[in-house]
Amino acid sequence: MKKKVTMSDIAAATGLSQSSVSLILSGKKNVSFAPETIAKVQAACQELGYQPPNTTMSHADSKLIMIMSENLTIPYYSSLAQQIENIALLNGYRSVICNTNRNEELELSYLNFAVRMNVSGIICLAYPHCPEKFNEISKTLPVIAVCDKTDNFSVDIVEMDNFQSSVLLIDHLVQLGHKKIMLLTASPDVNLGRHIRVKGLKHQMAQYGLKDSFFVRSKDVDWQSEMAGLVDDYSIGYELMQDPSIFKTGATAFIGMTDVIARGIADALIEQGKQIPKDYSICGYDNLLYARLLPLSLTTVDPHINQKGRSAFELLQRQISILNHNQNTHFQEARIKIEHPPVLVVRSSTGPAPTAK
Repeated sequence: MKKKVTMSDIAAATGLSQSSVSLILSGKKNVSFAPETIAKVQAACQELGYQPPNTTMSHADSKLIMIMSENLTIPYYSSLAQQIENIALLNGYRSVICNTNRNEELELSYLNFAVRMNVSGIICLAYPHCPEKFNEISKTLPVIAVCDKTDNFSVDIVEMDNFQSSVLLIDHLVQLGHKKIMLLTASPDVNLGRHIRVKGLKHQMAQYGLKDSFFVRSKDVDWQSEMAGLVDDYSIGYELMQDPSIFKTGATAFIGMTDVIARGIADALIEQGKQIPKDYSICGYDNLLYARLLPLSLTTVDPHINQKGRSAFELLQRQISILNHNQNTHFQEARIKIEHPPVLVVRSSTGPAPTAK
């Protein structure tokens, strides 16, 4: 049986990227390629016998966006994705949510799928593993990211100021008299957000002359285990606190990389007969539902998830409008950054350090 010719074959024959081939074959009016490039693709299709797949959608389904998440088992991502999906639906768009599991190959496959399906745009909920590919696609397809700003990522961004979030936590704890502070986290360097949170914590401790009094304990977690549901943030916080060596550091305050990790830390301490915040203070990040649960509510940092979701969709609508109606190249190439400054939310899990009482 003769092998079916695919867009990858056309891309290889023409020396173009698969996304460029897909955009040319889609016939979108807002896509601009040189006439000779279009002719080259058409000639390759005829020579190789390419038959386009049947990807037609009804009018009701044509306004489709892709939401790309790292891991929807992490409540921050699922909360943000749900907010964007709800806003999109209210504006006549449907959403497909993809879980990349921090896997570069999977991320690329979803990007190629988005191009083939001719989606209206993409919203990425974290800094991607293939920023160059996103940069390339953003020239012809609206792309928005909710992440920390970096120099090599040239798309519209709703900024996650994780550095400032960490500054707020350290300021709060040090003002309470805590001089030895520990962060508990899953693999800290698997994404940009975690890396910047650690960087911010270390920086601010150094500002107070406490550089050597900041500790990090982490659990290495691979994406396969996360995807299979074999590990979660709560168990990470709870299990790390079972290590007696943690208490030998003299830390009087613990920070969980997420509110859920912080909840695991708190439950482990309470189970061990410790009192919070009398003996230890606990903080988290993200101000999720889990932070507000009683009887122990968590001090945390609010990144304004609902506002970020709304801003991300509004930026996407702006990009869609530009590509559909505005041919001004300079206007199309302009990049926007929206920032919702994080806010410290103080609750019952933090108090004066034991030595400060």
